[in-house]
Amino acid sequence: MERLCASRNVVQIARNNPNYHSARHRLRSVAAAAKVADFHSHRLRDTFAVELLLAGVAMGDVSILLGHSSIQTTERYYAPWNRSRRDRLVGVVREAHGKERLLETLRPD
Repeated sequence: MERLCASRNVVQIARNNPNYHSARHRLRSVAAAAKVADFHSHRLRDTFAVELLLAGVAMGDVSILLGHSSIQTTERYYAPWNRSRRDRLVGVVREAHGKERLLETLRPD
């Protein structure tokens, strides 16, 4: 059975769907014709998720689009590409470092 995600434009085909193997075979054929070595259809899913995160789409929204039952699953695999989280954490570290020169205060005289 096909499952429509929140956007209604993203369709996930379950493995028990008769179209699953046909779609997978067609993707492999296209990849072979394009001389893509070691192609796996899951790479398309990964690329989709990473591109969304790099474009600033919220992790929760990406999680829904991927059909994950929990945002923790999405975070486990895609946290390194979450630009907004990375930028926020870099800002936190810079702010904390700028307020107090911790290394200088801990250095013995």
